[in-house]
Amino acid sequence: MIYRQHHFTLRFLTPAFLGDAEQSGRWRTPPIKAQLRQWWRVAYAADKNFNVDVEGMRREEGLLFGNAWLSHREGNREVTDHRKGLVRLRLSRWDAGTLKSWKDL
Repeated sequence: MIYRQHHFTLRFLTPAFLGDAEQSGRWRTPPIKAQLRQWWRVAYAADKNFNVDVEGMRREEGLLFGNAWLSHREGNREVTDHRKGLVRLRLSRWDAGTLKSWKDL
C-alpha cells in the first residue's frame, strides 16, 4: 500500500481540551485524532442523509481509523479483525495561543 503524505495547518476556532493526565496543555495526537474521527462520523452521516446503518458506519470507521472490535465467524469461533488505522498523525510544533479576548462576546 502506498501512503500519501499531506501537510495541514490546524487552527482552533473554539476552545479545545488538549491536556494530559496532569491537566497541562500538551500537543498530542490522540485528542486531535479523536476530533478528526468525530467529524468523520458527522460527514459520514451527512453523506447518508442522516439515515445511518450504525454497524456499517462502525465497520468503515474501523477500516479507516483502526479498531479492536470488528470480528467475523470462522466455524464455531469468532475471530477479531483488529487492525491499525490508515490515518497517521504527526504533530510538528505547538505555538502558544495569542488570543487574549474575543470580540463581540
